[in-house]
Amino acid sequence: MDVSRSMAEQDELVERLQAELTRFKLREKELVAERDFFSNIFDAVGAMVVLLDRWGNLLLFNQACQRLFGYSANEIREKLQTGELPLPDEVRSIKQIIQDIRSGESLRETEWTSREGDIKKITWSITTLKSKSGEVDYIFATGIDITSRKMAEELLERERNLLDDLINSIPDLIFFKDISGAYTGCNRAFEAQSGRSLAEIAGRSDAELYAVEQAMQFERTDRQVMESGKPVSYLSWTKDHSGKPLLIETRKSPYYGPDGNMLGVIGIGRDITRHRIIEDALRNAKSEIEQLIASLSSGLIGLTVDLKVSYWNPSVHQIFGKNAQEIIGKPLKALGVSWAWDTIAEALIKCRAQATAIYLDPMRFTRIDGSPGYLGINVSPILDGHGLIAGFIILVNDITERKILESRLVQLQKLESIGQLAAGISHEINSPIQYVGDNITFLQSCFEDLLNLISKYRALFDEVRVLGVSAYLVDAVKTTMEEIDLGFLMGEIPLAIQQSLEGVQRVSGIVRAMKDFSHPGVKEKTVLDINKALESTLAVTSNEWKYIAEIQTELDPDLPHIMGLPSEINQVFLNIIINAVHAIEEVIGDYKNGEKGIINIRTRSEGEWVEVLIRDTGGGIPKEIETRIFEPFFTTKEVGKGTGQGLAIAYDVVVRKHGGMLTFKSDVGKGTTFIVRLPIQASQPPERKNTDRFEVKSKATALETK
Repeated sequence: MDVSRSMAEQDELVERLQAELTRFKLREKELVAERDFFSNIFDAVGAMVVLLDRWGNLLLFNQACQRLFGYSANEIREKLQTGELPLPDEVRSIKQIIQDIRSGESLRETEWTSREGDIKKITWSITTLKSKSGEVDYIFATGIDITSRKMAEELLERERNLLDDLINSIPDLIFFKDISGAYTGCNRAFEAQSGRSLAEIAGRSDAELYAVEQAMQFERTDRQVMESGKPVSYLSWTKDHSGKPLLIETRKSPYYGPDGNMLGVIGIGRDITRHRIIEDALRNAKSEIEQLIASLSSGLIGLTVDLKVSYWNPSVHQIFGKNAQEIIGKPLKALGVSWAWDTIAEALIKCRAQATAIYLDPMRFTRIDGSPGYLGINVSPILDGHGLIAGFIILVNDITERKILESRLVQLQKLESIGQLAAGISHEINSPIQYVGDNITFLQSCFEDLLNLISKYRALFDEVRVLGVSAYLVDAVKTTMEEIDLGFLMGEIPLAIQQSLEGVQRVSGIVRAMKDFSHPGVKEKTVLDINKALESTLAVTSNEWKYIAEIQTELDPDLPHIMGLPSEINQVFLNIIINAVHAIEEVIGDYKNGEKGIINIRTRSEGEWVEVLIRDTGGGIPKEIETRIFEPFFTTKEVGKGTGQGLAIAYDVVVRKHGGMLTFKSDVGKGTTFIVRLPIQASQPPERKNTDRFEVKSKATALETK
């Protein structure tokens, strides 16, 4: 009985177990179906879903996770087992994550590495599922890939920082206001100008920051911007934090939000105090320059690069008689001015090519009254900021009166030179005149004796003709011949006459040389014999040099003649020779000791030039003053011995009037050589007469007086 009941109980137990197993399997199927259902749901969700149990086993790794990381759920499970899960550096194990979650962390932002090596920024929302006892059974995490958003945020942050740096680097004053007029931002330049930080400015209005009148101006312009929706510009005087007055040019514009509603006003202010000062200075300078140009005694013509008149000052009107109104804008060639247009055109071409000033002096023209005159013209380039020709300036001066004065000045210089030489010249004339006078006195006495002898001869002749020979008269004639020393007279009278003639010739030569030298000269160049000019100059200066220097001449007898201004060339040679005499005199001192220097004068032809070299044995020219030798009024001589005009006039005559060259070579302590070069022009030399006072005996021989 007991056995049968035991068997029955066992069968019942088996049945119950089988029934329970069946129910368990059904429940398992339901759970699997439910898991698959939820898994499909989680796979369909765009977000990443991860489910872990309390031990860290991966129960769910949905398709979104697999797509993002490039790993399957099984691969992730393996990595969990091996510890190779692609976690961020700061997280060492999944256990640490679970520990953090158990400690209460519910939201976590991490970086994960995908299969391709890309860094993914993930933000996880983590939920824990707990048992009735409060133990964590499951960890459920949903993740969102915020990589793009983070990149966008970082880019936005960089752009915001760049914009801040850009705004702060702008020297202009930049500020922002909201719709109520309260400041919401500004740059560092605005802070520096106002002397307030952004924290002190933010939220405050103009009325709280500025004086009443200025605040009203700012508020008024704010309203204009907000009412019109258009930018407004204005100027305002203000002060910086140190009290320095500033002129600010401000432009205000509206700015809008994403919805198109106006949010406020943005303003940009620029400190134009310095610009205004410069503008005022430039305006004043321009006015002063215009007044200066208008008041210039020189005529000023402005030309564009294509040679049209852009400026015509009153002085040009006075010179040419043409008003600016009828001239401005016209081509220069079409002005109808009575000047040498070809010369002007050539100067403009040269000025354009060389980018340097070209001076034309003198140029003939017809004055307003019809009389002939001379112009001094300076053509200068106008250069732009790149050094290119942007136009031209022509300065015009009526130098007619100056030319007349120059001619007079040269003549006065000659007269002054002759005046200085007058004592010597008078001495030169006095010596031959004195012995001419003595010879005439001698001849007068001889003539009286001869008349007495002739009267005796006449008486003897008359008596011989009538009565025959008279011994008495013959004795008387003989006595008279002995008394007057007829043989002596026969020898001396011709000599006295010859000496008198030579003396007259000497005086005549000096007078002729003075006439040639001091003649006012001609306006046009004529045929000029340089050798003769030198000899004339030596004649009038002989008393200056004959006690101080020996003159050595090497004058080329075949020297070509040139076209020149004789009187002015004579002046050049005079000035150089007198300078040489003074230089030697400074070296030898008192000439009474008999010591003399040497002045060597050579002439020769060199190609298209006639060259004159005048060398002295003076002290030479110190290096420090060589560049000033030809400066007007520069002299190293003592007061009363030089005006400093001699070499300046010589340079002007040789270089400007004859197109030649005047240079020098000097050796301090040994002497100086001045070199005059004059251009040869074809001419027929006149027949030369041998009436000169001086002659060249041979090369390098001393000049002698006949």
